[in-house]
Amino acid sequence: MLCINLDRTPLEQAAAVLSAFGAPTEQRPEPSFEQDWSERVQHIIGGYVRETGAPR
Repeated sequence: MLCINLDRTPLEQAAAVLSAFGAPTEQRPEPSFEQDWSERVQHIIGGYVRETGAPR
């Protein structure tokens, strides 16, 4: 067995600096639409297919 004692403080400080560097400075804006238009089209077509029993 090999035991290595190491002070992890510098590594944790470096990780904190890198995390802060990569963190966004502004919050994301709210989406303009509830659903993307392609998702809405897929939802409508999927509902039609489920109602009519038409194959995909």
